[in-house]
Amino acid sequence: LARIYNQQGKFSDSRKTSARAYDLIRPVASAPGASVPARRAMGEIAVSHGFNALRDGENKDALEILENARAALRSIDGLKLDDLNSAALYVEATAWQMDAYMADGRAAESIKPGEEARAVADGVLEKRPGHMMALRARGLLLSNSGDTENERLRFKSSIPFYASATRDY
Repeated sequence: LARIYNQQGKFSDSRKTSARAYDLIRPVASAPGASVPARRAMGEIAVSHGFNALRDGENKDALEILENARAALRSIDGLKLDDLNSAALYVEATAWQMDAYMADGRAAESIKPGEEARAVADGVLEKRPGHMMALRARGLLLSNSGDTENERLRFKSSIPFYASATRDY
């Protein structure tokens, strides 16, 4: 519902709905022995909620929420690519987290998580080349990597990232 509100431009409703969902799923997904579906739901909800916080300029909140998404998704199979959708969602969470780091003036901190998530995306796409969620997430991640290079005034180094992002999109 939060994503539908977001697509309709009802950003306040989207944020309220994603916050409510996030508050409901967190204790379930973080309980000892939490099920894979609960942890996957936590990851998906946290990505949506973290994106909303980022969109609303609340970068520190977005960073924390998206890190919670990454942790929940990583906990499913240790990113061994037994659950491709969770791995692709992990890449998306990381890509939005990179945006939050950049918006918070901390672009350099986005490099390591970005490289880690790129390897995950590449692994998903090696197993399933047409995985749309992984392609979109990697495209966003690569575009952010290009932006990070630009932040570091390494303009020539940004071009391969943007070219790869374009291919993914």
